[in-house]
Amino acid sequence: QLLLNDICHDMQTCCEDLLNRGVGFLAGDAETLAFPEDTELITSCSTLQWFENPEHFFHRCTNYLSRNGYFAFTTFGQKNMEEVRSVTGHGLPYRSLHDLKVSLAPMYDIIYAEEEVLPRTFTTPLQVLYHLKETGVTGTGKHHWTRRELNRFCEDYPRQSGNNRSVTLTYHPIYIIAKKKKQ
Repeated sequence: QLLLNDICHDMQTCCEDLLNRGVGFLAGDAETLAFPEDTELITSCSTLQWFENPEHFFHRCTNYLSRNGYFAFTTFGQKNMEEVRSVTGHGLPYRSLHDLKVSLAPMYDIIYAEEEVLPRTFTTPLQVLYHLKETGVTGTGKHHWTRRELNRFCEDYPRQSGNNRSVTLTYHPIYIIAKKKKQ
């Protein structure tokens, strides 16, 4: 049995071709949602950085996991989109790999933990913004841009890169697989 989740109820329609007797869909906020008990694996892809209280979610997952259950997730570290944060002063509260491991340690044995720092190069700051728009996530929270802020962004972004011919956008993915500790 596989249970898919998304905060957006409309995503169920996008998953129709996957849904059958072995695959279900549960819409709602994973941070507060009740998952089935004795789940063998809970996974999360690029959502924890949006949670109000990831530590509470980590704890809640232990209540739903089976005795030998696993919790595997990806999130982003503190260098994620650091260029955008530097120019705008806005960003999400990214955690370090070390902090995540410390938060997980009371409830989980860390089986695997890795992080990468992946810079991408673009010709202009506007290309960075178009790229972010295509991903559907800006990494700046709920901030809305004015024309003046956009112009300032396009002027200031190349300065912080220190390169007149291109600009960089850094991604900092973190991957963790943890096993529920034996009680």
